[in-house]
Amino acid sequence: MSNLTIEAVSDLRWADAVQETLTANIKFAEFDEPHPFGMSASAAVQYEHEAEFWQKALAGDYGAIAAYIPPAVEELRAAMPSLTARQLRLGLVTNGIPLSSVTSTIGGMPAGPDKDKAQIEWEYASTFNRMHPLIATVGAALGLTEEEIDNMWLAAAGL
Repeated sequence: MSNLTIEAVSDLRWADAVQETLTANIKFAEFDEPHPFGMSASAAVQYEHEAEFWQKALAGDYGAIAAYIPPAVEELRAAMPSLTARQLRLGLVTNGIPLSSVTSTIGGMPAGPDKDKAQIEWEYASTFNRMHPLIATVGAALGLTEEEIDNMWLAAAGL
């Protein structure tokens, strides 16, 4: 990629709390549509447009830099890594939750498609996502808070 010509910058904001990374949508003369663009203070500059973007942004040439907005809890949960069935089950056992309690929780659900789907997920899924409804349903039935599930999830990701 060669140097690009910056025509317009929109949605300029800090991408982190320590104000070392900027993001924006940039309209380059060489492209028809604006492109998302990010630049970190510690990144090695490879092209002139990167240095130009950083310097002009800090100088205020593109307007005020919007403050960093931390992601919502739901966004953080959605970004958590998937767990393999092995990791999930080891995470439960490591935290003193017998696998039989999950099976009992699912078995105690009212008969119907939701229970059938939950049983299929528990028995046959090879990976689990933090935001899957089964995780919240079983977690709540086991008396776990969302924060406890988050902590267990992240710990299990390393197993």
